Amino acid sequence: MKQFVMNKIDLLGSIGAALSAVSAVMAAYLHFEVVPNARIAESKIKLLIESGNSFSDPQFGLLREIQGLQIDWGEYVLLAGAIAFLVSLYPAIKKSKMGQLGAILGIISFFIGAAYGTHMFS
Repeated sequence: MKQFVMNKIDLLGSIGAALSAVSAVMAAYLHFEVVPNARIAESKIKLLIESGNSFSDPQFGLLREIQGLQIDWGEYVLLAGAIAFLVSLYPAIKKSKMGQLGAILGIISFFIGAAYGTHMFS
């Protein structure tokens, strides 16, 4: 019976580690792809506003949308990291290596998402 319980904990730890790996990939995409593009879009928006014809420019809406992707992806990563952490928490407490890995990656992804998806660190 104890072996059966340990297999459930290992399975839950593996699920948590897989979820945290997905959230870590999402966090890497956010950090290396979305955020630089959002910052470029923000600088172009500032130039359009300074030129005085920002709302008449057809690019303005697209640039605002690209700028908003940083917040959207940050919230997705924050949520995915929190779910991965919560799924991995019980196996991590029970000393499952996969659970510990999932909890660590989940909390890292959570804070990366919080840094870009909220105004917590701004």
